[in-house]
Amino acid sequence: MHPKTAFIVVSQSQTLARGVCEVVASLAPEVLIEPCGCHDEGLGTATEIISAQVSVIMEKLSEQDSIVLMADFGAARLACQQVITDLGMRVLRLGRGPIVEGTMAGAVAASQGAGLAEILRAISAASQFFPEEDAADILPPPPAVDPLAPRTVLYSGEHPLSARPAARLARIATGFDAQVTLNGVQAGSVLALMGLKINPGDEVTIVATGSQSRNALDAVEAELTGQTASSARESSQTVQPGAAQSLPVSPDR
Repeated sequence: MHPKTAFIVVSQSQTLARGVCEVVASLAPEVLIEPCGCHDEGLGTATEIISAQVSVIMEKLSEQDSIVLMADFGAARLACQQVITDLGMRVLRLGRGPIVEGTMAGAVAASQGAGLAEILRAISAASQFFPEEDAADILPPPPAVDPLAPRTVLYSGEHPLSARPAARLARIATGFDAQVTLNGVQAGSVLALMGLKINPGDEVTIVATGSQSRNALDAVEAELTGQTASSARESSQTVQPGAAQSLPVSPDR
C-alpha cells in the first residue's frame, strides 16, 4: 500500500535538507520525502520556495493524501507556519519534533499505514531521543583543586596590615618548614609585608613550598581571613584557585 503522507524537509541549508532526506529514505524508501532549501545553495529559506515545493508534491498525491513539513529552526519554521496559513489546506501540517529523528519517526509511521494524526504524534514523541540530563552527567568532572596551589583570599582585618598584624603574620609564616610568600614577597619579613600596604578587603595571594607547605597555607590563610586553620583547609578544597574568599575576623584580631 502506498503511504498517504509525504514529507518536505525544510532547512536553511539545502545540504542539510538533502542529508535528512537521504537518511530517512534509507529507512522508509516507499515514503515520498523531498528537501526544500535555498535555490542557490546558500543559507536561508522563504515562503515562496516552500509553497512551490508543496505544489510540486501535491501533483504527485491524491486529494486525500497529506503533507507534513519538517523544519529545523527559526526562519524555516516560521516560513512553514506562514505557508500553512496562506494555503489553508487541512492536509498540510507542520511536524513538531527534531528534524532528523522526527522526520524518521513520522516516515516510518507513514510507511506502516498510519494516519496523519498518528504520524504527528510519532513526530512529537521523537523528542524522547533527547532525555533531560544534568550537565554534570555529560561533562567531565572538574579537576580536583590542588591543595598546594596558590590561594587568593580577602584580607579581613579591621585595620591595614601594619606593624603589629604583620609581625604576627610573619611569626606564623616562619613557624613551618616551608617558604611562604604573600603577593610575591617573603611572608617572614615584617617590613616586606608592611610594604605591601594591604588594606581590609584587598586580595592577597599566598604561595607556599616545602614539606609543611599545606599547613603553612592553612595557617596563613586563617590569619588573613579570620578562620581557623581547619576551616581554611576545608575552604581550599572547595574553592577554585584564584577565587577570593573572606570571613569576618574574630574580635580579638
